[in-house]
Amino acid sequence: RDPVVTGPDGRVDIRCEDGSTIVVGDRSTVSLARFVTPPTQRGRVGVLSMIEGILRVTLPGTKRWNRLEIVTETAVASARSTAWIVDARKETTGVFAVEGRVRVVGKAGGEVTLSPRQGTDVRPGAQPTPPVVWGQPRASAALARTTMP
Repeated sequence: RDPVVTGPDGRVDIRCEDGSTIVVGDRSTVSLARFVTPPTQRGRVGVLSMIEGILRVTLPGTKRWNRLEIVTETAVASARSTAWIVDARKETTGVFAVEGRVRVVGKAGGEVTLSPRQGTDVRPGAQPTPPVVWGQPRASAALARTTMP
């Protein structure tokens, strides 16, 4: 449960033995609450608690996860094999599907499934907004913040 904390210009690239990667972007605090990449009796399992900031998860399509969740103050984003970005801020959590499909459940209720290039925002006490294609400026900014220099 040790947190990963990055500063204004910091990034951390976490590479797992199964080919999965997690890039923690600038100004972020993430805790690996539970992360098991070798298959267990229940399959590969991961739960990351995100306090604030941005991260990108890329899961290989050849090795499916039973469960990988990113938990924020307002939402839970999960997928089995895909790439997605979670941007957690005090006022909202934005989730963007880079590839594949991502399920987003609001802690106050409601659920949406994102397709590639779609995103949703989840505010405190609200359901996820309907999926929309993120404009180029927002998508590019999220990708830039989660790309290693």
